[in-house]
Amino acid sequence: DYSLGLIASIDDLDLDQIKSLLFMIVAFLLFTWLVTSLDSATLVICNMLNVSQSIIMKIIWGLVLGAVSCTLMLVGGIEALQAASVIIGLPMALIMLLVMGSVARLVLAKEP
Repeated sequence: DYSLGLIASIDDLDLDQIKSLLFMIVAFLLFTWLVTSLDSATLVICNMLNVSQSIIMKIIWGLVLGAVSCTLMLVGGIEALQAASVIIGLPMALIMLLVMGSVARLVLAKEP
């Protein structure tokens, strides 16, 4: 696992001050990645729900998604997060296939 390798590499350094600085940099980068990912996810959700102008809804969805992902990580670790992704992703893939078929039928049914 890359994250464990990074933590072990930083932990093997001799200087405690450099270790602390590197841990803070890694934590900051992970936090910015999380915020960016949650912002993108909330943008997609709000656009799908036609509430893209509502900042309150973006904040609520961001907090909900963050809470769900943190809860899954705390309860079951990365395995629980991966399992939830697969469990949710499979029905969504089937729904997307149905939507693709419906769009194809609509496109083919229209006369030029």
